[in-house]
Amino acid sequence: MKGLYCRAAATDAEPKFLIRETSLPELLDSHLVRVQVKACGLSPLDLKVPFFSHI
Repeated sequence: MKGLYCRAAATDAEPKFLIRETSLPELLDSHLVRVQVKACGLSPLDLKVPFFSHI
């Protein structure tokens, strides 16, 4: 699964966005749910996400 993760900066700098390949656990705890997101939108006014041409 590919994911877009936001890493908070140590200082007041802007957050850093990373694309990572991860694997999901087969079994979930009783208080967790698994969802599949097919689309997501981010507002450029709230966060500045760098353009990823390799996606």
